[in-house]
Amino acid sequence: MSPARWLAVLVLVLAVGTAACGPDYAAGPTGRVTDREATYRKHYGWKYTLTVRGEEFRVERDVYRKCFKGSAYPSCTTRR
Repeated sequence: MSPARWLAVLVLVLAVGTAACGPDYAAGPTGRVTDREATYRKHYGWKYTLTVRGEEFRVERDVYRKCFKGSAYPSCTTRR
């Protein structure tokens, strides 16, 4: 296999691997967001959580930015 082909295969494998490694948090319960929190941890970075019907669950940054207190979850996640 030529060096150019090896490079192409390597780039493809890295791209697929990087896309597959993103966070995959379980969806929380349906309802109104009653609390939200962003916590910074020195070695791990940001942790975003929402609270709905008394249950706190972790979400991705984009979901955190779209869902405010009083928002209807999960419909707030589709906001632009």
